[in-house]
Amino acid sequence: MFSKLVNFRDLGDIKTIDGKRVAKHRLLRSGVLYELPENEQKELLDTYQLKAIVDFRGDDEIAKNPDDVLSGVSEYYINIMEKDVKTTSQQNLMDQMNTNDSHGLMQGLYRQLIVDTFAQKQYRKFIDVLLKQDEGSVLFHCQAGKDRTGIGAAIILTILGVSKEDIFTDYLKTIEGRREANEQMAQKLREAGKSDIEVERFLTLMSVSADFLEAAFDEADKKFGSFDQYITDALQVTNQERQLLKDMYLVD
Repeated sequence: MFSKLVNFRDLGDIKTIDGKRVAKHRLLRSGVLYELPENEQKELLDTYQLKAIVDFRGDDEIAKNPDDVLSGVSEYYINIMEKDVKTTSQQNLMDQMNTNDSHGLMQGLYRQLIVDTFAQKQYRKFIDVLLKQDEGSVLFHCQAGKDRTGIGAAIILTILGVSKEDIFTDYLKTIEGRREANEQMAQKLREAGKSDIEVERFLTLMSVSADFLEAAFDEADKKFGSFDQYITDALQVTNQERQLLKDMYLVD
């Protein structure tokens, strides 16, 4: 499978409430696609028929770790948060290691991803990309593939009719998907003299917890009535577009 491509998974086979399934090799999520070995690039192109990459990161992140250029694959840069706004970027999270309330910090960032008007416009652009992909797979990612990507996955899975419970099940797969990469980073912090408390906070910030995503759903409930209504009102996704996405990305 993949070793360098961290936190990768195919959303295919996730069931919807009405008994359909997300089609295999159509919707993929992961961390950054940086310096992937040739065999992993080939796997994406040949096995998953990759046609488009959606990069949710900011310019600084992309400059440090640019996506690999893959033949025949379109790249869409959709920075979710405006510059100078506190985001869930890896560097910003590492800068927050001294915070006493790691969970509270992450919950606040997830709420921000829902109510920020720029983020709403950018997630709408993500939907526009999905509406154009008639064949092959779309891979969407940020740096770690957990927060901005997690909200993106929740949006499209909600549109497709997946239950909240199953959306959370997919989201929490990141705990295992990032375990090895996070531990490697934690070891470097220990070697750099960081305390056990700082390392523990870092691990909280660089993984996921159900209460992070729950904060996003709660904020959508407060501001829009439900997460589904957030998609309608904030992202301006019409019923016609919802049906088209279902026709494109679901199978019986």
